[in-house]
Amino acid sequence: METSIVPGLHVVVDGEPAKIIDCQSNAKVRVYLLSTRIETSVDISEIVLIPTISSQFDGDAGKDYSFKLSESLSNEEVEICQKREEAVRGYLSGIQSLEDSMRVTGLKRARFYQLLKRYDQEFGILSLARCSRGRKLGQTRLPKEIEEIIRISIKEKFKGKAATVAAVYRDVKDRCAESKFLVPSRWSVALRVKRLGVKETHKLKHGASAAEDHYGAKPGRHNVSAPLEWVQMDHTLVDIILCSDIDRKPLGRPWLTVLIDVYSRVIIGYYLAYHAPSTLSVACAVTNSVFPKQPYLKSLDREDVNYPFFGVMKTLHMDNAKEFKTPKLSKACAIHNINTKWRPLGKKHYGGHVERLIGTLMTTHVHFLPGTTLSNTQKRKGYDSDKTAAMTFREFSRWFVGEVEKYHGTEHRALGMAPAEKWIEYFSAAGGYTYPPLVSDPFRFRLDFMPETRRSIHSKGVVISNLWYWSPALTPYIGRGNLIVKYDPFSMRKVWVKIDGEYIAISYSDVTKADISFEENRISRLKPGGKSVSAWMPHEDRVDKTRKNEDIVKESKKLTKRARKREAAEREYLGSHLHENHPKPQLLVSVENINYSEKPSPFDSEDA
Repeated sequence: METSIVPGLHVVVDGEPAKIIDCQSNAKVRVYLLSTRIETSVDISEIVLIPTISSQFDGDAGKDYSFKLSESLSNEEVEICQKREEAVRGYLSGIQSLEDSMRVTGLKRARFYQLLKRYDQEFGILSLARCSRGRKLGQTRLPKEIEEIIRISIKEKFKGKAATVAAVYRDVKDRCAESKFLVPSRWSVALRVKRLGVKETHKLKHGASAAEDHYGAKPGRHNVSAPLEWVQMDHTLVDIILCSDIDRKPLGRPWLTVLIDVYSRVIIGYYLAYHAPSTLSVACAVTNSVFPKQPYLKSLDREDVNYPFFGVMKTLHMDNAKEFKTPKLSKACAIHNINTKWRPLGKKHYGGHVERLIGTLMTTHVHFLPGTTLSNTQKRKGYDSDKTAAMTFREFSRWFVGEVEKYHGTEHRALGMAPAEKWIEYFSAAGGYTYPPLVSDPFRFRLDFMPETRRSIHSKGVVISNLWYWSPALTPYIGRGNLIVKYDPFSMRKVWVKIDGEYIAISYSDVTKADISFEENRISRLKPGGKSVSAWMPHEDRVDKTRKNEDIVKESKKLTKRARKREAAEREYLGSHLHENHPKPQLLVSVENINYSEKPSPFDSEDA
């Protein structure tokens, strides 16, 4: 059905009833606003057509339909318009007196007569809508020049984390004074900052990346249909201070590298370490994920923990950290048919599953431990993390694997069941429980992902992290350097040296030494604060030497300052009492020999 835009047609303009006077060029029409009795030109796209009610409905049905014509009217306004129409119709038909009609509408005589003039039977209740007073939302009364000043001030002053409306207003006042304009109110400036919107103001204060992460659209989701189809990996600094195994002094916070299976939300593997994220962390976390966890649980003396999740992932999803984009990792993944994917730059929500998991582990588990650093300094206010620290790295590792088991048995809101149940549900679908495929050559897989370093072969063997390794097979190669040496961070008892394209396994030079992990070996050489221990000079001796050296520097500064003051005072005294032609007098008493602690004696001219 089509409607012709002709003079006399009733329409709605900006929520107000209006009647078209005539059509103009450039897609504009001139209308008469019935409520305010104003003629104005509007764009044709701004008018809302009103269907003919009488052709579709009769009586009350038509009236009910007319209530819905304008979405700009609230329910309260519709009820007021309905009462007004009933009162006007009652008065015009003679059924109702003027006094009764005025009482129903709550209007005085003059206002009621105005209502009678505005009433249009064809237009119905919309012709009786109350017109809002004042300016329309978004309209301003400030001159264009001042609006431009405010715009420039916001652009230049409202940026950075310390951005405030006060800073913008001060700049506006300065600019207006320079241009000899009246200064707008602070409220007007604040209103224009607010109109930028929360996303834009967040962008100006914290940057585009933070604004996009906080307020940007995050449409769609990655659909997965099976475990190990899509696994996300990320690092975090754990919110807890751990202690030394030796003296129980605080060492620092450990790092956690964790992998989560997106389908089941199972923590498929992880790696705890004191060192910052590196290729070593990635290699250990991936191998921990791929293989069954019993050997790892046994090394922690936590064979009571049920951790049956393992398998080679089809896709490994990571952020753009350098340790995730190394050629070695890409090559190892390609060899074992693991597809590597990285998040789009600046799109943190693409790793949302692992990010939320890390947050959950911290807030619902770690933050209740002694020595926790909590999430930020505000929450930690008044709590001494170092003083309350109580757990060693091994104790925390044993505790953490138990918390992982508890996480797997807790209902996940997005799944409607526990992660372990989701995993088991998939592998029990065929009637009997199955497992993911095992790696056919575990040693080769570990070797491909193992961290590596380059070393020379000495007469004593090969040294890695202060551990010496030897085998008689190295004898013909003593003196050769820049050889690739691979090691298993979970077991440092043996390493592999690549010579002429082949790997030679070599063990501890000291055959009596117990097996140890890379991280345990590193921790044994740490001091409070996480730095390596030097056996040549204990930490306490270094502190003592530092203090003595600082005292020497302070004393030298003090003596130099005193000498310069004395020289300046002498120069000032001589300069104020001498003339050019007078010889320089000799001081009877050396300034340096004066004893200022003695009382002064009266001056006797005869002694002079």
